[in-house]
Amino acid sequence: MQTQQQQMLQMQQTIQNQQQAAQKAAENAAREERGAPFGERNLPRNFATNRSPINPPPCTQQDYKIKPALISLV
Repeated sequence: MQTQQQQMLQMQQTIQNQQQAAQKAAENAAREERGAPFGERNLPRNFATNRSPINPPPCTQQDYKIKPALISLV
């Protein structure tokens, strides 16, 4: 009889733990969905020290060069 009661208590604790975990996950998802307010996004504490606000990628294409075929069109 006691083993059944212990099993029931363990099951109840497991269910409660699962419900709490699901509730925390839902709260975290809601928090991520809301995001940070606009004023808090650009505070210095939110930027890494080595992060630049504008960091263009290096130019790899050579399409910008003037080609002889284009000069002959003129």
